[in-house]
Amino acid sequence: MMIILLICQIEWQAMDRLHDDNRQHLVIHYTIPENMLKYFVEDTQYIASYEVQLKVYDKKKRQTAGDFWDKKVAREGDIVGDSVKIIVPANGISYNLKIVDLNGGLLLDVNEKISKINYLANINWAMQRDTITFTFTVLNDKFHVDSITIIIDRIQQGASLRPGIYEDSSKFAVAALPNGRYVAAFMLHAETSKLDMVKLPVIIARPFHRDEATWQIRVNQLEYIATTRQINELKQSPVEERDSLWRAFWKKHDPTPNTDFNEQEVEYFRRISHCEEHFSHGDKGWQSDRAKIYVRYGPPDEVQLRPYELYAPAHELENPSIKFYDAYEIWYYYKINRRFIFGDRHGLGQYILLTPDGTGL
Repeated sequence: MMIILLICQIEWQAMDRLHDDNRQHLVIHYTIPENMLKYFVEDTQYIASYEVQLKVYDKKKRQTAGDFWDKKVAREGDIVGDSVKIIVPANGISYNLKIVDLNGGLLLDVNEKISKINYLANINWAMQRDTITFTFTVLNDKFHVDSITIIIDRIQQGASLRPGIYEDSSKFAVAALPNGRYVAAFMLHAETSKLDMVKLPVIIARPFHRDEATWQIRVNQLEYIATTRQINELKQSPVEERDSLWRAFWKKHDPTPNTDFNEQEVEYFRRISHCEEHFSHGDKGWQSDRAKIYVRYGPPDEVQLRPYELYAPAHELENPSIKFYDAYEIWYYYKINRRFIFGDRHGLGQYILLTPDGTGL
């Protein structure tokens, strides 16, 4: 069985494959956005080191199998991809997968059930445009099963199965479903009775420029680097032109235009992601006042947290009324000689920028 999820921007697939009568292989395929890894210079190259840990547990949560793999990769593109494999003992019912950046800490930690193979094995899926193609192995040598029904959301389709052990496939039109996480259910029938059901979490992830909702969000997020006119032109562009227009926009901001890797675009959306992750609790994420400064200037050199009272005389501040806020954050950027003060008036986590131009240090 294959599972694909998007967790912290890491995509991973768990695929159960037959090994012998009592055991099966668990194969994990994964991709990591390169901006999640910390790179260091080694022999004129930027190198990242990370570790993949895979453990199998029985019903009493005792480890029955496990292994780890140290990986070292050079920065060559925007995605790092690889796979690991382990044999699952007969009593293995769940697994834990961890991916750890050896220079930056834990990136992924997930626990999942291991699906036992009855009538279907080696389930794979791939999405092209608005069609998902499922491929799988039918284990029907005793002809227990005569049909299969596949359901995603409110869309379903069925097909007959023949006796034997063989490879089969099914195409599934998903144009009506927006990007997001879904569960594909494979229902196996014998006449009118349901013999088995396999549930498969899947994610529909068209390229962002082909999904209307995602495109509008991504274009809106350009507000810190693009003009209003540029944003409106991108929003109103036909779907078939969006990819080339997006590339043309970022080409103008590419510090190394002769390479395929655009450092400026990657760093910009890394900052947007940081703001979504850290400034959304009670605040507005990438649209918050803190995001306006973070996206423009990057991480501050120093952050001071001042709950309840700002320890500075009111006459030293650009706006003396900030004395009435419940809590403060003061961001220092020493290289550009600026200090930004954010106040949380109501104590709910929404910080307002009180010094728009930045006070001098």
